[in-house]
Amino acid sequence: METTEGVRIRLYFVQFTFFFYDTVYRNPAFSINTRVIVIDGPVSDVMFYEAKDKPRLSLYLKGVVDNNIDRTRTVIATLQTLHRQMYEKGITPSLSEIKKDSEIKLTGVTLLDKKGKYVDTLDIQNSSLLVLLKDEQKEELTLSMPMAKLNEEAGIFHRNELSLDVVKANIKVMTSYEQGKFHFNYKIKLAVNIIERLFPADSVKEKELQKLIENELRSRFEDVIKIIQENKIDPIGLGIHARAFQYKQYKKVEGHWGEALADSNINVSVDVEIKSTGAIK
Repeated sequence: METTEGVRIRLYFVQFTFFFYDTVYRNPAFSINTRVIVIDGPVSDVMFYEAKDKPRLSLYLKGVVDNNIDRTRTVIATLQTLHRQMYEKGITPSLSEIKKDSEIKLTGVTLLDKKGKYVDTLDIQNSSLLVLLKDEQKEELTLSMPMAKLNEEAGIFHRNELSLDVVKANIKVMTSYEQGKFHFNYKIKLAVNIIERLFPADSVKEKELQKLIENELRSRFEDVIKIIQENKIDPIGLGIHARAFQYKQYKKVEGHWGEALADSNINVSVDVEIKSTGAIK
């Protein structure tokens, strides 16, 4: 169990270290495309990690992060993007989070507030949903989910779980201002291939399965949005949308955008098209 002191260090570490980056931003010898990551646990565990079957640490860490970016499992976080997120009023920082167990692995995305304090961590599945909400998805994206409304049968292989590849994503967000608050309406269209189905094929028709997937994804998107609004942060960058489409209203609240977003209405609709259910039916 983490001690109170450990929590305090976790909360303030990023806030204090950001100001040490000043020399990095000013020195042309440093690359602003350098990846910025958060380590869950002692930094020394990562710094002194050596593995005979891995490349040198700098290349290995870059590979861990970049491979997960390509798989739409984490956000793109460099010195340049961190600087923009710290000073842009319409967005708050989000960074890749890793942990050292038997090897170094990605654990999700760290969310920070506008002052650079640690707020929360999204797991890998929710990190993928955050990337979709930001409309920064790459070519690869795999999601796994339980189909809770199906009748579960006895046996270890009937767990009502489903895995799918998102082969195409179309994300649109409409921004408006009504009755004293901002409204953001997401329309998310996904073309998917089902790659794993741990329940009998004849237990649900394809149209019904499509609706179950849409409802599950919508619920998951709403969970991510709830975390964002409860913590009064904006890792999506909806403030940038508000400034672009509702400039006058946004300027009134840009100094406390997190509170304004927490009071906003954010609605999500999900439209799923099943392209394939596998090579063998």
